Amino acid sequence: MDISTQFIADWIEYSISDKPDELDDKFYTVEHLHELGFQQDHNELWAFIIKVYEQDIPDKALAALGAGPLEELLSMAGELYIDKVEALCRKSSKFKKLLAIVWKSSISDDVWQRICKVRGVAW
Repeated sequence: MDISTQFIADWIEYSISDKPDELDDKFYTVEHLHELGFQQDHNELWAFIIKVYEQDIPDKALAALGAGPLEELLSMAGELYIDKVEALCRKSSKFKKLLAIVWKSSISDDVWQRICKVRGVAW
């Protein structure tokens, strides 16, 4: 599945909703992103994260992006993406804020140490 503008809009709407159970038609976005985390190639998940991060989105959506897709990507393939994450943190305070929502969960110790060095204050 190509990550379309509509897919992103549906995911944002679902992620910021106070009543997500009323948006069952948008839940497919969460399921698809979760499936992407288990694929061999994580480039589509990374592309989604970047496309959403680059938009002007509410903090609630930014938090959902960090605690969901970004945390999952770093748990599944952190070694492959940590250089990109560090580079974005050096250039963008918004990306540092995004990374600050990530919890360690199953992220490797090496990747987690690198995250802690570049991210903003946890929120």
